[in-house]
Amino acid sequence: MNNNSSSSMREEILNLVKSEDIVKPTRYLGGEINAIIKPNMPFKFVMCFADMYEVAISNLGLSILYEVINSIEYASCERVYAVAEDFEELLREKNIPLYTLETFSRVKDADVLGFTLQYELIYTNILQVLELSQIPMHRDERGEDVPIIAAGGPSVFNPFPLVDFIDVFLFGEFDFEMKNFVDIIYNLKKNGAKRDDILKELSKLEYAYVPKYPRENVKRIFVENINEMPYVKKPLVPLVEGIQNRISVEIARGCTHSCRFCLAGITYRPVRNRTIEKIVDIAMESLEATGANTLNLFSLSADDYPHIGELIEYLQTLGEHKGFSLSLPSLRIDSFDKETAERIAQFRKTGLTFALEVGSHELREKINKSMDEDAIYNILADVQKMGWKIVKIYFMIGFTDNPEKEADEIIEALEKMLEVSKKKVKINAAINVFIPKPHTPLENNNQLTDEEAIYYIGKVRDHFRGSKVAIKYHPPRMAEIEGIISRGDEKIGGIIYKAYKKGARFDAWVEYFKYDVWKEVIEESGYTIKELLSKKINMPWKCIDTLVSQQFFDKEYERFQNGKFTDYCFTGNCQNCGIDYKKYCHKYKKEVLNTNFTQMVEELKTLKKRDIFAVNYKVLMKFKKEGISSLLGMHDLSRVMVCALKIAGASIALSRGFHPLEKVVFTPPTPFACESEAEYMEVSLTDPIDIDLLKNKINNLLSHIGIEIISAVSTPLNAKNIQALPKNTIYKIKTDNDEEALKILSNKEELRTSEERKGDYLAIKKDNDLLITLLESNEKAIRVRDIKSYLSKNNINIKNIRKLDLI
Repeated sequence: MNNNSSSSMREEILNLVKSEDIVKPTRYLGGEINAIIKPNMPFKFVMCFADMYEVAISNLGLSILYEVINSIEYASCERVYAVAEDFEELLREKNIPLYTLETFSRVKDADVLGFTLQYELIYTNILQVLELSQIPMHRDERGEDVPIIAAGGPSVFNPFPLVDFIDVFLFGEFDFEMKNFVDIIYNLKKNGAKRDDILKELSKLEYAYVPKYPRENVKRIFVENINEMPYVKKPLVPLVEGIQNRISVEIARGCTHSCRFCLAGITYRPVRNRTIEKIVDIAMESLEATGANTLNLFSLSADDYPHIGELIEYLQTLGEHKGFSLSLPSLRIDSFDKETAERIAQFRKTGLTFALEVGSHELREKINKSMDEDAIYNILADVQKMGWKIVKIYFMIGFTDNPEKEADEIIEALEKMLEVSKKKVKINAAINVFIPKPHTPLENNNQLTDEEAIYYIGKVRDHFRGSKVAIKYHPPRMAEIEGIISRGDEKIGGIIYKAYKKGARFDAWVEYFKYDVWKEVIEESGYTIKELLSKKINMPWKCIDTLVSQQFFDKEYERFQNGKFTDYCFTGNCQNCGIDYKKYCHKYKKEVLNTNFTQMVEELKTLKKRDIFAVNYKVLMKFKKEGISSLLGMHDLSRVMVCALKIAGASIALSRGFHPLEKVVFTPPTPFACESEAEYMEVSLTDPIDIDLLKNKINNLLSHIGIEIISAVSTPLNAKNIQALPKNTIYKIKTDNDEEALKILSNKEELRTSEERKGDYLAIKKDNDLLITLLESNEKAIRVRDIKSYLSKNNINIKNIRKLDLI
């Protein structure tokens, strides 16, 4: 697709979502800060996380591969996500094929469409993306005119439920290998290779499984040196806020523990730690590139990172200078001590999250999550003294053939927690169904049905009604379907397809999950849910080599049955899991501190303490918002503007209080989809800045979404700039009959009665334009929505509204 047709497509979609009642239309318009646009490249890879935009945009792994592929000279990587029901209906009605967010090119014109399989409950969404892209859903129906369909990610290790739909599955970590994979396909296509030739060549790769050319012993690959691997240099700043509005930095990959239920603990072996110096470099580069104010330290078990205390302390101090805060994921109680708690308490007191998993020491030994019970209760007593008000505890149920006993043990554990915390800490306990996963020691366990799980979880919930313990749970019905897919074979692919055709979408979302559809399809296919959740005779995924041996799984399952604990890797005892200890595992024990870090700490001490709350300068900016930006709600508009200001170099002062925010004040929001020439914001700064340079940088960052800073002036510190602006607003309105609209609007009393308002307005025709001035009022002022509603009741449709000025 050339630039003209891409621009035309963008305009078509923009106009469509403006005219139709689409929820969060900016999900489908791209425009993110730091998006990489490389039109007309000879090779195009489209990356897809088949979930809603807000979920997909926050995925770290996809962001890494996005930059890796775009760094290849001849290649571009663009993105597409699953779409909500309202937009799906619009695309079908208008016969518009699904397109990429970078260049609005048709997905079906790409060379490769790659899906990340983050969890099983997005599999119906994969079919949605294929069908809306006008790509045959079944691989054996595809011709030469559609992309190779690839899939990888955490859930890929049982590919068989998707073998009817995916051309090639990729196993392991592709931070480095992705370039080689792209090179292979690019060179084959350049030399005239047909689709079948390409798949045949890909099937020879040790890490690739091609259903058309199946083979045994496909091996997972992994990155040996995490410090040298690519990282996200410029994370995307979305126009619609993602579920994780923060910068995530991976501090380690893999986990030192061997929980017998955990797939990630198997597929991310061995443990590899980043040096503190590298973590800090990545964090600062990412924060400066995005204007984000929260840094998340990410790994499977962040508190097992060597020298986690020194890292937290350094980043906390740095954050005090730079104006960002720190976040950690859920913590392991056995890795948590009072010193760690005190450090974390300095930046987070809203709540602590622990994954306890089960209620008794005996069962923790079975699942290999042993910990000192006295330590657990001591921690609860300590965190209350340090000021925490809420503790969240994760449990699972269904590990054994006696779930009633498991429920009783959870009750007993929570009662003890209440006792030691003296009922001064609120305990939020989440109890979810254990889902056996392939490639784990417990891969062949039974799974509780919805009815069974509701009964046992309900027993715990009823016990704590009216107490300081709140019991929550994810719907076990959803766990049923996840479990069926997770250990499914090819026949489950047929069930997925039928469920999709009957309307199943976004099955990971409680509000969209259609259990009745799944139940109906399963029964129509000749199965029962109970049967599909039972122990497996055949385990087709065994042709995938995770590098962890079957002997290890068998030994660990036996130890599970006998209640025997297996030492963690970090104790120094090799588990003989199959990964070469001498070649790999010993490396993670090396120090992550180096001589440079000592110097970094000393340099940090010499930094002059900045008052990040001081307002030393004020700037008043007037800006336009047109095109995509007119569809931003006030929250997203202010967030994007603050990020742009910070990326451009502005040191914005923070408010004081429990949750400091940037001091940027905006005029009241302009109506949705209304373009404007008169938006204002007052920015409070701690440090001076060249205002003209700031203005130009922001315009360079945001012009593509229709934002332009018109003017920027320095003002006195005591000026109340926003409050001093005029309160009357003038709009230019274009209707399908301006003369008739003016006549209708001349009857003000009728409008006030119709819309139940008391304010006033002026309506005139000037130079063939219909101008409406909404006047300030202390009581029920007339709004744009009232004008639109009243005209609509009189059969006048508004085509366009533009805010011209404040007068």
